[in-house]
Amino acid sequence: MTGRYTVIGAGAIGGTLAAHLHRAGHDVDVVDTDPGHVAAIRADGLRLRHPGGGETVARVPAALPEPGAGELGAVLLAVKAQATGAAVDWIAPRLAPGGWVVSLQNGLNEDAIAARIGAGRTVGAFVNLFADVEGPGVIRGGGRGALVVGETDGRRSDRVDRLVADLQAWGPARATGNVTGFLWSKLAFGSMLTATALADAPMARLIDRHRAVMHRLAGEVLAVPGAVAVERRGRRHGLVVVPTPGDHPARGVDRMLAAIAEEGHVERLGLRSLSVPQEHSALLEARFRLDGGGDWDWMWTTAAPGPVPGEERLVELDDTADAAELVELAAHSPRGEGEPGTGVSELWLGIRDDHGRLVAAGAIQRLPSGAPHLAGIVVATDLRGRGLGAAVTAGLTRAGLADSGVCTLGMYSDNETAARPMYQRLGFQLGQELATYAVSA
Repeated sequence: MTGRYTVIGAGAIGGTLAAHLHRAGHDVDVVDTDPGHVAAIRADGLRLRHPGGGETVARVPAALPEPGAGELGAVLLAVKAQATGAAVDWIAPRLAPGGWVVSLQNGLNEDAIAARIGAGRTVGAFVNLFADVEGPGVIRGGGRGALVVGETDGRRSDRVDRLVADLQAWGPARATGNVTGFLWSKLAFGSMLTATALADAPMARLIDRHRAVMHRLAGEVLAVPGAVAVERRGRRHGLVVVPTPGDHPARGVDRMLAAIAEEGHVERLGLRSLSVPQEHSALLEARFRLDGGGDWDWMWTTAAPGPVPGEERLVELDDTADAAELVELAAHSPRGEGEPGTGVSELWLGIRDDHGRLVAAGAIQRLPSGAPHLAGIVVATDLRGRGLGAAVTAGLTRAGLADSGVCTLGMYSDNETAARPMYQRLGFQLGQELATYAVSA
């Protein structure tokens, strides 16, 4: 346990977390600028009403931000973004030498906080809680949502790990090495939600109907940083750096690569690879020591393929029980990334011949975004050209689309003749031409 928490801003977010932390036995103080809210908490406790009925009453000390307040340790800042400056001005002279502030706010407030108290004492968080203030001292919860906490420079830290452990009292909080990415993604998504206020219809329906407009709105937000870095999991764990819409894509990619290099992210995050659009590979070579790599295409589809001969022969395989056979088959395609037996792949489909030998297989893995990604598709060399790869790919694609409505895959660029026509027949289209290189710290 971290010890005592001071929650500054006891509204929907701060009040919810304060109540859960107190219920779990943590020492919690709350500070709020609303005299009526503070008076109600002092008199009747901080009351958190649950979606399914019932309520939690947290008897926590509550105060206005008065001049005589004592020293602060771990601070959970949950005020409106526009109140950040005043809140941090009050916090700064009271923050203990080992104290720190985590921003549990909407917007990008971490730089403003760091400018006042120092980057080393500032922690970021992506917060998506469903709650509202019903009245003085009363919060109405609407479900768990999501909460992701991380150091702004991407490093692992004991304080973030302790905070995340303590926040399990609320729900599935987790740590990240890319909290800035979460915050920018939230801004981009928020721009789409704001646009839906123009029509009286469910947000999800409007976003789905007007995808082109929504893409442009999100693109305008993400054009500000110039580039984004997306985590790539698996044995080639790394970052994929792509430019956001704008007039200077090379400049955006180079700025992102410079930040990765200067902040030591290769070593800090344990990266094994970095990827950039193929036309920007020289920028990667200029900033990092590379240990070889190659070109590949990222492809995607949202349309189910037509019937493919051989799909009726598909059987589901077990990542553990069938690992030995999958490893033996994978030797026919050494560059494959199915990684059988490791738990990385969540669904395997395969085809056996009349003697029970496994002759074709492929897997679905999960991207950090949650999208299904096809991997490790392999056909025994003596049976290639008979449509087995197409049958496996079609079956996996249907499973991915049924799960998420989208499916992605990666194709090595030198596999142009055999693979690309097949993927295109199955409905996949080119998303990005990438170059990936192994890196070392």
